[in-house]
Amino acid sequence: MKKKILIASVIVTLIVFSLVFFPKKDSSYIRADESFNLTPCPFSKEYIAWLDLSESERTLTSMPNKCDYSKISDQIMKSSSTLDVNDPRILLPTYDLRNDAGKNYVTSIKDQGYLSGCWTFASLASLESHLLVKNKTTNPTPDLYNYSERHMEFATSYGFLDGINSKGYNRVIDTGGTIFTSASYLVNHQGPVIETDMPYVNEYPLGKTNLSSINKPVVADVNDLEFIFNTRSSCTINQVNSIKSRIVNFGAVYTSMYFDISYLNNYAYYYNGPQLINHAVNIIGWDDNYSATNFKVSNRPSSKGAWIIKNSYGSLFGQSGYFYISYEDINICGGIMSIRDADQTVANNHYAYDYLGWNTSYAVGAFSQTGFGANVYTRIQTLPELLKEVTIGTVAPTDYEIYINSVDGALTGPNVKLIQSGNIPFVGYGAVPLSTPITLNGTQFSVIVKFTTPGYYYPLPIQTNDYPNYEYSTIDAGKTFISNNINGPWRDLSVYSEKPIVSIKVETDTITNPSILIIGEFVYEKYGTVNDLLVRLNTDPKNVYTIYSQDGVTQLTTGLVQTSQIIKLNGTQIYRLIVIGDLNLDGEADIADIIRLSRHIVGLDAIQDNILIKAGDVNSDGDADIGDIIKISRYILKEADLWKNYY
Repeated sequence: MKKKILIASVIVTLIVFSLVFFPKKDSSYIRADESFNLTPCPFSKEYIAWLDLSESERTLTSMPNKCDYSKISDQIMKSSSTLDVNDPRILLPTYDLRNDAGKNYVTSIKDQGYLSGCWTFASLASLESHLLVKNKTTNPTPDLYNYSERHMEFATSYGFLDGINSKGYNRVIDTGGTIFTSASYLVNHQGPVIETDMPYVNEYPLGKTNLSSINKPVVADVNDLEFIFNTRSSCTINQVNSIKSRIVNFGAVYTSMYFDISYLNNYAYYYNGPQLINHAVNIIGWDDNYSATNFKVSNRPSSKGAWIIKNSYGSLFGQSGYFYISYEDINICGGIMSIRDADQTVANNHYAYDYLGWNTSYAVGAFSQTGFGANVYTRIQTLPELLKEVTIGTVAPTDYEIYINSVDGALTGPNVKLIQSGNIPFVGYGAVPLSTPITLNGTQFSVIVKFTTPGYYYPLPIQTNDYPNYEYSTIDAGKTFISNNINGPWRDLSVYSEKPIVSIKVETDTITNPSILIIGEFVYEKYGTVNDLLVRLNTDPKNVYTIYSQDGVTQLTTGLVQTSQIIKLNGTQIYRLIVIGDLNLDGEADIADIIRLSRHIVGLDAIQDNILIKAGDVNSDGDADIGDIIKISRYILKEADLWKNYY
């Protein structure tokens, strides 16, 4: 016995010596490799035409999409994503969201007045309509959902009376926006806020305000948001059917047009000239039989059929605020935004670096349908957090794999674990709720995504500063990375002048005052009774716990064991697990935990988390010290039972 204790003491002495004289290196993942570079997507012809405009003309014209999606747009239109294109409503010759089986899924007409805020009205009207459709709730009077356009206008701008908005675009108030501006506001949890928190004011010019004015509670969470980019031409049958399916499934869609009152004939509008888009509206329905004779004789489409449009010019415009646009209008199907999923459950914490949203797509190397992107985040809470959702930008229908390091943020090594995989079948932003939420305790964590875009060779969704209104976009070293392999090497994107940022966002909830559930090291079918629960730990499969009610029969939950893991029982009781002796969060007490505890004792890496201190206090004397190191060492040599002081 004395010989084994002596061996354990020697082990501890050697470990402590090595920790003092050979400290751990930091940031080993931040390394560049010149064997691969970023290749940007080719420009769309619409964007090239926009660049050719004069500066004054650009101010009056909405900026089109930068990348050329002509090769994938038809594929998306034909597949109509995962939607049921056989929905009988899509086959109807007429459909109107204001009367779907007697229910009204459109909020009231508003008036933008003298200001250039059409894009804010179209964006928020889409969200309001979506929530009505999703909840199958007819819109009452006043509106059930009424979000602040003024807040969206200000929260996406940069300069304020008392400082700058680091999440804002380099845009002057009241100079218009795009679907990219709208999307970034919604998916980055900058909004929406309720109308009464920042009411609309029809004043020109629209003056600046203080930063505090945009600090309002966010009341809805946009999970899935889709862009539909088409070449500038009349709507094809595939485009018409695809847009119809978005309307009936998700509510009013945002679209853009070139508006000039001279092309309006009563309630009918058609334009087929060279001008680019300058106005945003909502499509709320259609009439396949809307006669071409309704349009101006001098400017008439060749065939029947029109979209029903909700405008933001007040109820005196058109037909009580609504009008019709021909399917043949040159711009109307060119850039669509559809909110596919949203709710009113807003997470406590939101992590992102691409505050302005992706504006281009890159390939790693020359041309590849697959690339890896990663973001390393520093936690903003001192309490533990539950990572429950990852949102990624999608520049084409995307197959994804999500890897998370919840321990230390490194991009390689044993703590990087594949968490979930799947497919997002549309362009835009897709939220991936984690089937098993991840507990975050350490200072940093990392999220890695493998992006694969079949048929499209620029798979990475990227925000850059070489795009109008994005000039102030920047990123510090050690935050966002790309690679062509999950095992690296990883390139830090801060080295590029364009300051590229990978579009990966994270939502977490803060765990406040969870109960502590202490469980011991793995002994087959060993039981412990804690807070009227029965805990069983198994070695096959390894690191799996099962919790039963006190009768030992009713199973409450099961999962992987590791210190600080958050579990929820019956949807209400929240517990934070402690595995005695497990300080490195792998569910076991072993040599790695001795090293971690030794670094704490000699002051190289002090443990701040009380939960980890409790896990390290294996001899139950109230502190994590050399006595605990000796006991863990004896446990490794099978001379100690770490449960003994607890059960």
